[in-house]
Amino acid sequence: MSTSDSDLKKSRSGRGTGKSRRGKGRYSSFRDVVKALEEISPNLPDPRKAEHPAIRYEMRDVVLSATSVFYLQHPSFLSFQRENQEKFGQNNASTLFGIHQIPSDPQIRNMLDTVSPSHFLPLISRVGESLFDQGHLDGFRTSIGFLVVLDGMQTVSSDAIGCPSCLTKRKSKESEEVTYSHAAVTPVLVRPGEARVIALVE
Repeated sequence: MSTSDSDLKKSRSGRGTGKSRRGKGRYSSFRDVVKALEEISPNLPDPRKAEHPAIRYEMRDVVLSATSVFYLQHPSFLSFQRENQEKFGQNNASTLFGIHQIPSDPQIRNMLDTVSPSHFLPLISRVGESLFDQGHLDGFRTSIGFLVVLDGMQTVSSDAIGCPSCLTKRKSKESEEVTYSHAAVTPVLVRPGEARVIALVE
């Protein structure tokens, strides 16, 4: 599937086409994105009760900690940062992301599993549009425009646990056993010879 500059920009911003700019852009630095996440965090639904005395971690620290794992692409990043903090009194999570206290992986899941991705989609679209406007996606341009592929994936499957949003499948016409699953089709910007891909908002 191929798409033009205007199609790509429309898919990211939800607005009409416009002339491509090469200005600084709203999100021209890593710090700009971190700041935007900090601004979103206080408005996210928090499963904890505000008056609960055991609350230790701010929602901003949870969001930024989860983001840091994707940024550095290291599954044990947070535990490694906690060890550095204990040994040396400093860590990259605080230096790069401004995280005050690093929560554990279960704590991050408990707090973010209840947060709908829709809270982050506007920011993702704005960052994508900013990258386009600044020319950072030019390396993905081909002779016929931009190439977008659809990648199907299954994120979870269970014979015992399900939710109202699950897909369901009976093991046979006669069987009452049901398999519950979540699946998604994600659009990805690609280019032949380029090892990186850019995930697009659905």
